[in-house]
Amino acid sequence: AIGTLDDKGTDHPGDADLGATIKQTRLRLHTTTPTEYGDVGGYIEMDLYGQPYDSSFDGSVGPRVRRAYLTFGNWLIGRDWSTFSDFNYGTTLNFYGPQAQLFERQAQVRYTMDAGENTSVDFSLENPGGGTVIAGDENDPDFRGLEDGTGTENTLPDMVIRLKNSNGPFSVQAAAIGRYLKADVNDVTGTGDSDEDSVVGYGLNLGGSLTLPTKTTLMVSSVYGKGIGKYAYLPAGGADAYVTSDGDLEAIERYGFIGTISQELPSTLTTNLIYGKAYSENPDDFVGSTDGLHDNSSSAHVNLLYTPVDPLTLGIETLGGVFTRL
Repeated sequence: AIGTLDDKGTDHPGDADLGATIKQTRLRLHTTTPTEYGDVGGYIEMDLYGQPYDSSFDGSVGPRVRRAYLTFGNWLIGRDWSTFSDFNYGTTLNFYGPQAQLFERQAQVRYTMDAGENTSVDFSLENPGGGTVIAGDENDPDFRGLEDGTGTENTLPDMVIRLKNSNGPFSVQAAAIGRYLKADVNDVTGTGDSDEDSVVGYGLNLGGSLTLPTKTTLMVSSVYGKGIGKYAYLPAGGADAYVTSDGDLEAIERYGFIGTISQELPSTLTTNLIYGKAYSENPDDFVGSTDGLHDNSSSAHVNLLYTPVDPLTLGIETLGGVFTRL
Protein backbone atom coordinates (compact mmCIF):
# COMPACT_ATOMS: atom_id res chain seq x y z
CA ALA A 1 0.00 0.00 0.00
CA ILE A 2 1.17 3.52 -0.79
CA GLY A 3 -0.47 6.35 1.14
CA THR A 4 -2.73 4.24 3.39
CA LEU A 5 -0.34 2.82 5.94
CA ASP A 6 -2.98 2.67 8.68
CA ASP A 7 -5.16 -0.43 8.40
CA LYS A 8 -8.26 1.75 8.67
CA GLY A 9 -7.73 2.46 4.99
CA THR A 10 -9.56 5.43 3.48
CA ASP A 11 -10.56 6.85 6.87
CA HIS A 12 -6.95 7.42 7.88
CA PRO A 13 -4.83 8.18 4.80
CA GLY A 14 -1.09 8.12 5.26
CA ASP A 15 1.70 9.86 3.39
CA ALA A 16 3.54 8.65 0.28
CA ASP A 17 5.50 5.95 2.11
CA LEU A 18 5.30 2.29 1.17
CA GLY A 19 3.85 -0.28 3.55
CA ALA A 20 3.14 -4.01 3.38
CA THR A 21 1.18 -6.44 5.53
CA ILE A 22 -0.04 -10.05 5.66
CA LYS A 23 -2.87 -9.22 8.09
CA GLN A 24 -5.51 -9.69 5.38
CA THR A 25 -4.62 -13.40 5.12
CA ARG A 26 -7.71 -15.56 5.71
CA LEU A 27 -7.79 -19.19 6.78
CA ARG A 28 -10.97 -21.27 6.41
CA LEU A 29 -12.02 -24.74 7.53
CA HIS A 30 -15.36 -26.26 6.45
CA THR A 31 -16.67 -29.63 7.65
CA THR A 32 -19.70 -31.78 6.81
CA THR A 33 -20.81 -34.64 9.05
CA PRO A 34 -23.57 -36.96 7.77
CA THR A 35 -26.13 -38.04 10.40
CA GLU A 36 -29.36 -40.00 10.29
CA TYR A 37 -31.21 -36.68 10.54
CA GLY A 38 -29.23 -34.88 7.83
CA ASP A 39 -25.85 -33.23 7.44
CA VAL A 40 -24.33 -31.16 10.24
CA GLY A 41 -22.02 -28.50 8.87
CA GLY A 42 -19.22 -26.63 10.59
CA TYR A 43 -17.34 -23.53 9.45
CA ILE A 44 -14.58 -21.40 10.93
CA GLU A 45 -12.76 -18.50 9.28
CA MET A 46 -9.86 -16.45 10.68
CA ASP A 47 -7.64 -13.56 9.63
CA LEU A 48 -4.54 -11.99 11.20
CA TYR A 49 -5.97 -8.70 12.51
CA GLY A 50 -6.19 -10.05 16.06
CA GLN A 51 -3.30 -8.11 17.64
CA PRO A 52 -4.96 -5.44 19.84
CA TYR A 53 -3.99 -1.77 19.86
CA ASP A 54 -1.86 -2.08 16.74
CA SER A 55 -3.28 -0.62 13.54
CA SER A 56 -0.03 -0.16 11.62
CA PHE A 57 0.76 -2.17 8.51
CA ASP A 58 4.06 -3.42 9.89
CA GLY A 59 2.77 -4.18 13.40
CA SER A 60 2.43 -7.59 15.01
CA VAL A 61 -0.06 -10.04 13.55
CA GLY A 62 -2.39 -12.28 15.51
CA PRO A 63 -5.22 -14.68 14.64
CA ARG A 64 -8.80 -13.40 14.89
CA VAL A 65 -12.00 -15.39 14.47
CA ARG A 66 -14.18 -13.76 11.81
CA ARG A 67 -16.92 -16.39 11.43
CA ALA A 68 -17.64 -19.64 13.26
CA TYR A 69 -20.96 -21.48 13.07
CA LEU A 70 -22.82 -24.79 12.79
CA THR A 71 -25.54 -25.57 10.26
CA PHE A 72 -28.26 -28.20 10.49
CA GLY A 73 -31.10 -28.36 8.01
CA ASN A 74 -32.39 -24.82 7.53
CA TRP A 75 -30.72 -23.54 10.70
CA LEU A 76 -27.47 -21.63 11.23
CA ILE A 77 -26.20 -21.07 14.79
CA GLY A 78 -23.04 -19.12 15.56
CA ARG A 79 -21.08 -16.12 14.31
CA ASP A 80 -21.60 -15.15 10.67
CA TRP A 81 -22.23 -12.14 8.49
CA SER A 82 -25.35 -10.37 9.72
CA THR A 83 -28.48 -11.22 7.77
CA PHE A 84 -28.76 -7.45 7.21
CA SER A 85 -25.44 -7.40 5.29
CA ASP A 86 -25.40 -6.59 1.57
CA PHE A 87 -22.49 -7.51 -0.72
CA ASN A 88 -23.88 -6.15 -3.97
CA TYR A 89 -20.73 -4.21 -4.79
CA GLY A 90 -17.51 -5.04 -6.63
CA THR A 91 -14.32 -6.60 -5.31
CA THR A 92 -11.91 -4.21 -3.59
CA LEU A 93 -8.30 -4.78 -2.58
CA ASN A 94 -8.58 -2.26 0.26
CA PHE A 95 -9.50 -4.20 3.39
CA TYR A 96 -12.27 -1.87 4.57
CA GLY A 97 -14.01 -1.38 1.24
CA PRO A 98 -16.28 1.48 0.11
CA GLN A 99 -18.27 3.96 2.15
CA ALA A 100 -21.94 2.97 2.78
CA GLN A 101 -21.20 -0.76 2.76
CA LEU A 102 -23.57 -2.71 4.95
CA PHE A 103 -21.97 -5.46 6.99
CA GLU A 104 -21.47 -6.89 10.47
CA ARG A 105 -20.20 -10.22 11.77
CA GLN A 106 -21.88 -11.40 14.95
CA ALA A 107 -23.49 -14.29 16.83
CA GLN A 108 -26.99 -15.17 15.64
CA VAL A 109 -29.63 -17.82 15.10
CA ARG A 110 -30.90 -17.85 11.51
CA TYR A 111 -33.62 -19.84 9.78
CA THR A 112 -33.72 -19.98 5.96
CA MET A 113 -36.78 -21.14 4.05
CA ASP A 114 -37.53 -21.60 0.36
CA ALA A 115 -40.06 -19.15 -1.03
CA GLY A 116 -40.41 -20.25 -4.62
CA GLU A 117 -38.05 -20.85 -7.52
CA ASN A 118 -34.61 -19.28 -6.88
CA THR A 119 -36.07 -17.38 -3.90
CA SER A 120 -35.29 -17.66 -0.20
CA VAL A 121 -36.32 -15.85 2.97
CA ASP A 122 -34.09 -15.55 6.06
CA PHE A 123 -35.26 -14.84 9.61
CA SER A 124 -32.68 -14.16 12.32
CA LEU A 125 -32.22 -13.07 15.92
CA GLU A 126 -28.82 -11.44 16.32
CA ASN A 127 -26.48 -10.11 18.98
CA PRO A 128 -27.45 -6.46 19.63
CA GLY A 129 -24.12 -5.54 21.26
CA GLY A 130 -21.36 -3.37 19.88
CA GLY A 131 -23.38 -0.21 19.37
CA THR A 132 -22.45 3.13 20.87
CA VAL A 133 -24.13 6.33 22.03
CA ILE A 134 -22.51 9.73 21.55
CA ALA A 135 -23.10 12.33 24.22
CA GLY A 136 -20.72 15.13 23.35
CA ASP A 137 -17.10 16.19 23.43
CA GLU A 138 -15.37 15.57 26.76
CA ASN A 139 -13.46 18.83 26.27
CA ASP A 140 -16.73 20.75 25.95
CA PRO A 141 -17.93 22.36 29.22
CA ASP A 142 -21.49 21.35 28.32
CA PHE A 143 -20.56 17.67 27.92
CA ARG A 144 -22.86 15.11 29.50
CA GLY A 145 -21.67 11.55 29.13
CA LEU A 146 -23.21 8.21 29.82
CA GLU A 147 -23.51 6.71 33.26
CA ASP A 148 -21.45 3.65 32.31
CA GLY A 149 -19.30 4.11 29.22
CA THR A 150 -20.58 4.72 25.70
CA GLY A 151 -22.52 1.56 24.91
CA THR A 152 -26.17 0.74 24.61
CA GLU A 153 -27.78 -1.75 26.98
CA ASN A 154 -28.77 -4.94 25.21
CA THR A 155 -32.10 -6.23 26.47
CA LEU A 156 -33.55 -7.57 23.20
CA PRO A 157 -31.93 -9.21 20.15
CA ASP A 158 -31.84 -7.44 16.81
CA MET A 159 -34.46 -8.94 14.48
CA VAL A 160 -33.81 -9.25 10.74
CA ILE A 161 -35.76 -10.53 7.75
CA ARG A 162 -34.27 -10.80 4.25
CA LEU A 163 -35.64 -11.82 0.85
CA LYS A 164 -33.23 -12.96 -1.89
CA ASN A 165 -34.01 -13.86 -5.48
CA SER A 166 -31.71 -14.90 -8.32
CA ASN A 167 -33.00 -15.29 -11.86
CA GLY A 168 -30.31 -15.80 -14.48
CA PRO A 169 -28.27 -12.62 -14.90
CA PHE A 170 -30.38 -10.68 -12.38
CA SER A 171 -30.37 -10.95 -8.60
CA VAL A 172 -31.96 -8.83 -5.89
CA GLN A 173 -32.20 -8.72 -2.13
CA ALA A 174 -34.38 -6.72 0.27
CA ALA A 175 -33.90 -6.70 4.03
CA ALA A 176 -35.30 -5.03 7.13
CA ILE A 177 -34.00 -4.83 10.70
CA GLY A 178 -35.60 -3.80 13.98
CA ARG A 179 -33.63 -2.81 17.09
CA TYR A 180 -34.34 -1.73 20.68
CA LEU A 181 -31.72 0.73 21.98
CA LYS A 182 -31.50 1.57 25.64
CA ALA A 183 -28.99 3.56 27.69
CA ASP A 184 -28.60 5.11 31.14
CA VAL A 185 -27.85 8.77 30.53
CA ASN A 186 -26.96 11.47 33.04
CA ASP A 187 -29.41 14.25 33.77
CA VAL A 188 -28.21 17.16 31.60
CA THR A 189 -29.15 19.62 34.31
CA GLY A 190 -25.85 18.63 35.88
CA THR A 191 -27.28 17.11 39.05
CA GLY A 192 -25.61 13.78 38.30
CA ASP A 193 -28.89 11.87 38.57
CA SER A 194 -29.13 8.90 36.22
CA ASP A 195 -32.05 8.22 33.99
CA GLU A 196 -32.77 5.40 31.55
CA ASP A 197 -34.20 6.11 28.14
CA SER A 198 -34.84 3.94 25.10
CA VAL A 199 -35.57 4.33 21.41
CA VAL A 200 -36.53 1.98 18.58
CA GLY A 201 -34.12 1.68 15.66
CA TYR A 202 -34.80 0.26 12.23
CA GLY A 203 -33.19 -0.12 8.82
CA LEU A 204 -34.16 -0.96 5.24
CA ASN A 205 -31.88 -2.33 2.54
CA LEU A 206 -32.27 -2.91 -1.19
CA GLY A 207 -29.53 -4.27 -3.42
CA GLY A 208 -29.03 -6.17 -6.61
CA SER A 209 -26.90 -6.97 -9.63
CA LEU A 210 -27.39 -7.36 -13.39
CA THR A 211 -24.95 -9.04 -15.77
CA LEU A 212 -25.15 -7.87 -19.39
CA PRO A 213 -24.19 -9.82 -22.54
CA THR A 214 -21.13 -7.56 -22.83
CA LYS A 215 -19.75 -9.23 -19.66
CA THR A 216 -20.51 -6.04 -17.76
CA THR A 217 -22.00 -6.42 -14.29
CA LEU A 218 -23.90 -3.53 -12.71
CA MET A 219 -24.38 -3.61 -8.94
CA VAL A 220 -26.12 -1.36 -6.44
CA SER A 221 -26.50 -1.46 -2.66
CA SER A 222 -28.58 1.03 -0.67
CA VAL A 223 -29.54 1.50 2.96
CA TYR A 224 -31.69 3.82 5.07
CA GLY A 225 -32.39 3.69 8.76
CA LYS A 226 -32.22 5.06 12.28
CA GLY A 227 -30.04 3.50 14.93
CA ILE A 228 -28.07 1.25 12.55
CA GLY A 229 -24.60 2.71 13.06
CA LYS A 230 -23.00 -0.61 13.98
CA TYR A 231 -24.15 -2.17 10.70
CA ALA A 232 -23.18 0.46 8.15
CA TYR A 233 -19.83 1.93 7.11
CA LEU A 234 -21.17 5.45 7.37
CA PRO A 235 -19.97 8.80 8.75
CA ALA A 236 -20.38 10.19 12.29
CA GLY A 237 -18.30 7.54 13.97
CA GLY A 238 -20.66 4.60 13.60
CA ALA A 239 -22.78 5.50 16.63
CA ASP A 240 -26.34 4.22 16.93
CA ALA A 241 -27.85 7.05 18.98
CA TYR A 242 -27.12 10.36 20.69
CA VAL A 243 -28.17 12.23 23.80
CA THR A 244 -30.23 15.38 23.27
CA SER A 245 -29.93 18.59 25.24
CA ASP A 246 -33.07 17.50 27.12
CA GLY A 247 -31.45 14.25 28.20
CA ASP A 248 -33.39 12.03 25.79
CA LEU A 249 -31.99 9.20 23.68
CA GLU A 250 -32.49 9.61 19.92
CA ALA A 251 -31.54 7.23 17.09
CA ILE A 252 -29.25 8.72 14.44
CA GLU A 253 -30.66 8.83 10.90
CA ARG A 254 -28.30 7.49 8.23
CA TYR A 255 -28.48 6.52 4.58
CA GLY A 256 -26.18 5.74 1.69
CA PHE A 257 -25.58 3.81 -1.51
CA ILE A 258 -22.86 2.04 -3.49
CA GLY A 259 -22.75 1.78 -7.28
CA THR A 260 -20.44 -0.60 -9.14
CA ILE A 261 -19.48 -1.23 -12.75
CA SER A 262 -17.50 -4.46 -13.13
CA GLN A 263 -16.16 -5.29 -16.57
CA GLU A 264 -14.62 -8.58 -17.63
CA LEU A 265 -11.98 -7.87 -20.25
CA PRO A 266 -10.09 -10.78 -21.80
CA SER A 267 -10.80 -13.92 -19.81
CA THR A 268 -7.92 -13.23 -17.40
CA LEU A 269 -8.68 -9.55 -16.62
CA THR A 270 -11.46 -7.81 -14.67
CA THR A 271 -11.77 -4.15 -13.73
CA ASN A 272 -14.03 -2.61 -11.08
CA LEU A 273 -15.20 0.96 -10.61
CA ILE A 274 -16.89 1.36 -7.21
CA TYR A 275 -18.38 4.55 -5.78
CA GLY A 276 -19.91 4.84 -2.31
CA LYS A 277 -21.73 7.80 -0.76
CA ALA A 278 -22.98 7.96 2.84
CA TYR A 279 -24.89 10.53 4.89
CA SER A 280 -25.59 11.07 8.58
CA GLU A 281 -27.98 13.57 10.10
CA ASN A 282 -26.67 16.68 11.82
CA PRO A 283 -28.64 16.71 15.10
CA ASP A 284 -29.43 20.30 16.12
CA ASP A 285 -30.42 19.20 19.65
CA PHE A 286 -27.22 17.24 20.37
CA VAL A 287 -25.65 17.83 23.78
CA GLY A 288 -22.00 18.80 23.41
CA SER A 289 -19.95 19.31 20.27
CA THR A 290 -20.16 17.62 16.87
CA ASP A 291 -16.78 18.95 15.68
CA GLY A 292 -15.22 15.49 15.54
CA LEU A 293 -17.96 13.88 13.44
CA HIS A 294 -18.55 13.57 9.70
CA ASP A 295 -21.79 14.70 8.08
CA ASN A 296 -21.22 12.86 4.80
CA SER A 297 -18.50 10.85 3.15
CA SER A 298 -17.70 9.30 -0.20
CA SER A 299 -15.14 6.92 -1.65
CA ALA A 300 -14.10 5.73 -5.10
CA HIS A 301 -12.14 2.57 -5.95
CA VAL A 302 -10.68 1.65 -9.34
CA ASN A 303 -8.83 -1.63 -9.71
CA LEU A 304 -7.57 -4.14 -12.22
CA LEU A 305 -7.53 -7.87 -11.36
CA TYR A 306 -5.43 -10.40 -13.28
CA THR A 307 -6.07 -14.14 -12.97
CA PRO A 308 -3.35 -16.01 -14.92
CA VAL A 309 -4.59 -19.34 -13.57
CA ASP A 310 -7.40 -20.23 -11.18
CA PRO A 311 -7.26 -19.69 -8.17
CA LEU A 312 -4.39 -17.15 -8.37
CA THR A 313 -5.39 -13.48 -8.77
CA LEU A 314 -3.11 -10.43 -8.73
CA GLY A 315 -4.40 -6.87 -8.59
CA ILE A 316 -3.67 -3.17 -8.34
CA GLU A 317 -6.04 -0.52 -6.97
CA THR A 318 -6.22 3.20 -6.42
CA LEU A 319 -8.78 4.84 -4.16
CA GLY A 320 -9.75 8.17 -2.68
CA GLY A 321 -12.25 9.53 -0.21
CA VAL A 322 -13.92 12.79 0.84
CA PHE A 323 -15.19 13.40 4.40
CA THR A 324 -17.24 16.48 5.26
CA ARG A 325 -17.50 17.69 8.86
CA LEU A 326 -20.80 18.49 10.55
